[in-house]
Amino acid sequence: MENSEVRPLLVTVDGACEMLCVSRQTLYALIRKGRLLPLKIGARTLFRYDELQRFVDELAVAAEAKRGAK
Repeated sequence: MENSEVRPLLVTVDGACEMLCVSRQTLYALIRKGRLLPLKIGARTLFRYDELQRFVDELAVAAEAKRGAK
């Protein structure tokens, strides 16, 4: 059975930047601040797809809370 919505388990730094619409500098700043958790396989830095989704969901919740506080 073919699934047209197969998503990757891991995403590269460039892929994460593209998915989040941020620069590499911003991505690495998010890592340093503990906002994103990278994985290492050898020298490669990767991100779980679910980790990127969690981060975006966290941003959405914060934006909703900020809008509700006004």
